[in-house]
Amino acid sequence: MTDATELEHKFEVGSDFRLPDLCQVDGIDRVGEPTTTDLDAVYFDTLDGRLQQHHILLRRRSGGTDEGWHLKVGGLAEPRTERRYPLDDSAEPPADLLQAIPIVTDPEQLQPVARIRTRRTERPGYDRHGRTLVSVAEDDVTAERQMDGTRSHWHEIEAELVDGDERLLGDIDTVLLDRRARRGCVPKLVRALRAR
Repeated sequence: MTDATELEHKFEVGSDFRLPDLCQVDGIDRVGEPTTTDLDAVYFDTLDGRLQQHHILLRRRSGGTDEGWHLKVGGLAEPRTERRYPLDDSAEPPADLLQAIPIVTDPEQLQPVARIRTRRTERPGYDRHGRTLVSVAEDDVTAERQMDGTRSHWHEIEAELVDGDERLLGDIDTVLLDRRARRGCVPKLVRALRAR
């Protein structure tokens, strides 16, 4: 099990969006080569959406460098705490992880609510000393709501701090907004469950 704090900004973009040169952002000296990864995540909640109501996200994700069970707590506009457990063969959340969700007393109340597949192209932004300040990901997302099979598809950008500061995220926001990205993209799970 590992714990981490994450701070990221999300943007909704069209399928023809082209990521601008991030070296125009003060502090970013070089942008690394893009890496593309296929992510496959199953999200869990109660029938009445209790986890979402309390800004809690629980998923099992394969693919990428952080595959495993993820428990995230916190809203979009604030740093979120993330607890990670290694991936195993089980389709059920680990018992230790469930104990960290006090609002769920019976594990059987949890069930898969959405499956979200993402083709992610990620670029690290480095400072002049080679330190990774930020990671910017372009996501091509396909989601399926488990209750009725409704599917949806969209594109988004995620800028996540690594060793940079919040000012850097603000400067990246400005560059992306100038390219007509739309700030405040809702979480993937929320969008998947709202699909019509």
